[in-house]
Amino acid sequence: MSESIKANSEDHKEGKNDRSSNGILASDDERVLAQKALLQFHSRKYEECLRTINELLEIRQNDPKVCHNLGVAQFYKSSCTKLDELTKVFDSVLIQFSGENGEDQDSVDEFDQAALNYNKALILYFFRQYEKASDIIEGLFKIIEPLDENLACKICFLAADLSFATRQANMAGEKLAYIEKMITSSEKGSTNQHHEKSETFFTVGGGTKHGLQSESLQMKFNQYKARLHLLNGPLKLCKREIKILMSSTPVTPTAHFLKSNFEYLRKNYRKSIKILNSSPRLDSNELIVMYYNNLGCIHHQMKKHNLAALYCKKAMNVNEECIQKPNDSGNINSLSAVQALNRHYELLYNIGIELLFSNRPLPGFEALIQCMQAFNTDPKYWFRIAECCISAYRMGEEEIAAKAQNKSYIVSTVVGVGQHQKTVLKPTADYSYRYLPPSHGISVANPEPSLKFALPCLKNALLLLSSVNYNNNDQAIQRNDNSRSRAKVYFSPSAAGMNAHDIIALRYAILAAIAFVSLQLGELVLALERSKELLALPSLPGLYRYLGHMYAAEALIRLNKIDEAVQHLSPETITDISCSFSTQPETTSENKTEADNISSAATRHKFPRTIESARALMFVNLASAYCLQRKPEKARKCIEQASVLRLEKEHIPGAVLISIYIELANGNVASALEVLKRQQLYPFQRNNGSKNIRNS
Repeated sequence: MSESIKANSEDHKEGKNDRSSNGILASDDERVLAQKALLQFHSRKYEECLRTINELLEIRQNDPKVCHNLGVAQFYKSSCTKLDELTKVFDSVLIQFSGENGEDQDSVDEFDQAALNYNKALILYFFRQYEKASDIIEGLFKIIEPLDENLACKICFLAADLSFATRQANMAGEKLAYIEKMITSSEKGSTNQHHEKSETFFTVGGGTKHGLQSESLQMKFNQYKARLHLLNGPLKLCKREIKILMSSTPVTPTAHFLKSNFEYLRKNYRKSIKILNSSPRLDSNELIVMYYNNLGCIHHQMKKHNLAALYCKKAMNVNEECIQKPNDSGNINSLSAVQALNRHYELLYNIGIELLFSNRPLPGFEALIQCMQAFNTDPKYWFRIAECCISAYRMGEEEIAAKAQNKSYIVSTVVGVGQHQKTVLKPTADYSYRYLPPSHGISVANPEPSLKFALPCLKNALLLLSSVNYNNNDQAIQRNDNSRSRAKVYFSPSAAGMNAHDIIALRYAILAAIAFVSLQLGELVLALERSKELLALPSLPGLYRYLGHMYAAEALIRLNKIDEAVQHLSPETITDISCSFSTQPETTSENKTEADNISSAATRHKFPRTIESARALMFVNLASAYCLQRKPEKARKCIEQASVLRLEKEHIPGAVLISIYIELANGNVASALEVLKRQQLYPFQRNNGSKNIRNS
C-alpha cells in the first residue's frame, strides 16, 4: 500500500504544473522547476528533488501544493520513517486549502484538495483509524465525477480496502462496481469534459500513470473482486475470478493466497495447504508472515492447535523483524513498521486463541491481554479472555479434586481404637474449592486469570454485542446509530467479520458464561437473570437450553426457592444437547466455522455426551432438590431413573453421595455403607423397572 501513497503523491506533484492553489498562473520558469522536480521524484532522486522544490518554494512561498510536495519528498528521503511529520504537513496544507488563512475558497482547486484528502485518508488507513478515513473517502465520493480517472480509481480501491477491513461487503461491492463502470466506459472510448480538463495537470510523467485499460489495473480489479466474493459469496463467482488470476503470466503469490483461501472456505484444508506450498518464491517478509499465519489458521480448523500455535509463532518472529528492520535505533515510526505493528496484535491474538484451544489458558491469557489496545471494541476478544479465566479456574478445580483422591490430602489424623475409632478430616477437604474467593490484588491495571476478572470481561462483551444491529439476510455488521448523541463504535476486523448467525451464537455463549461465573462468585441474582434471559432467546440450541435450566435451578436452590428450581429440572424437556441452530441463515463456510468455534468453547469441559446421560444428570440434580425439600422417596425414585439411564463415569460420584444421604435419611445405615464401599448406585440398580418420578 506504500506504493499507493507514492503514486498518489506523484499525481499530486504533477498538479502544480499549471497554476498554484491561489489561482495565479505559474510562469514558464516555475513550470520547468515543477517538471524537473517531478522527474527527479519519479527517478527516486529525492535529494535532488528536494533542492529543486526548495528553489520553487523561494518563488512560491507558502504555496500549499509546494509545501505538500516538499513534505512527501522528505518522507521518501527518510525511507518512509517520518510518518508523524508527514501527517503534520497534511494537516497544515489542509488548513491552507480550507481557506482558514483568509484566501478565497472558491479559487481552491477541487482536484488538488481531493488528492490531498486521499493522502490523508491513506495515512489514517495505515493507522487503522477506519472511521476517520471512511468519512474522508465518503466526502471524496461526492465529487468523484470531475476527478481524474487515475485518482478516482485510487479512491475507489482505498474505499474497497476500508470496506474489507471493516467487513462491509455491500460497500465494497459498490466501489468495485463504480470502477467496473469506469473501465467499461473507457472501453467504449467515452470520456467526459472534466477528465479532459484534469489531464492538463499531467503533462509530464504520464508514463507512471496506468490507464483504465492497463493489464495491471485489470488484474488488480480481479483480485479485489475475488476478495469480495470470498467475503460475501457466492463462491462460484470467486472461482471464476481466481481462474482468471491463475491464468495470468506470471502467476503472482496473491493469486495463490486467494485460491488457498477459496479452498479453505470450502473446508478442503489439505488442498489449501498444498496450494500455499506451491506458491512462487516469497520475496518479502510481509508475504512470509501471511504464509505462516494462513497455515496456522488452516491447522486451527483441522483441530491441530499445537501445530497452529507453532506456525503463528513463526509468523510472529518474522513480523518482529519487519518492525525492527526500518530503523536499527528502535524507531517504529515508519510505514512498513506501522503495518507490521498492526499485524503484531493480530498474530498475538491468534497465538492466544491457539494456546486456549490447546488447553493452555494461562499463557493464552497473557497473550490476549497484550492485544487489548487493538481489540478492545471486539466482543469476541473479551469473551476469549473470560474463557481463559474460566479454563484456568477449571484446571485449578480439577487439580484440587485430583489431590483430594489422596488420603493424606483429606485425612488429618485418626483417633480412638476399635469401634470408637474416628477419622479427622482436614478443613480443606470440604470441597469449598468450588466457591473459593478470588485472589487478592486484582485490578484492571494488573489483570489476573480469575473469575473475578472474567465477569467484567463478559459484561464488556455483552455490552458491545448489544450495540449491534443485524439482519438475518445481511452478513455484514451494522452499527447501531439510533441516537446521534451516542458515540459510534467501530469494531475491530475480527468482530466486523461476524454475520447475524455468529452474533446470535456469541450472545448465547456469553450469557451462559456469565451465569456460570456468577454462580461461582456467589452473584446468584445476576446468574438467575442471565439464565432466564438465555432461556427466553428464540431458536435456542439444545446445549444452551440445557445449561440455562441447570444454572437457573442452581441459582434458585441457593436462593432457597426450591419449588421454582424443580420446574427447571424437568428431564422430559431434554430432547437435544447439540449446538446446532434450528434455523440458520445462508452463510459462507468461513462464517459457519466461526460459529462452531464459539459453540465448541462451551463443550470442551465435562459435559454429557448423549441425551440419555444428560437426562440422567438432570435426574441426579432433581434428586438433590428433593433432598433439600426433605422428600427422600421422590429423591430415591430420581436416582433409580438415573441408574436406568446409565450415568457417565465422571457423574457417578455425585449420584453416590446423594444415594448415601437418602439411605441415611431413611435410617438404612447398612445400605449406605454398602453404597459407599461399592461406589455404585447399589441397591437401586435392581429397581430398573421404576416409573418416571414425573409420572407418579
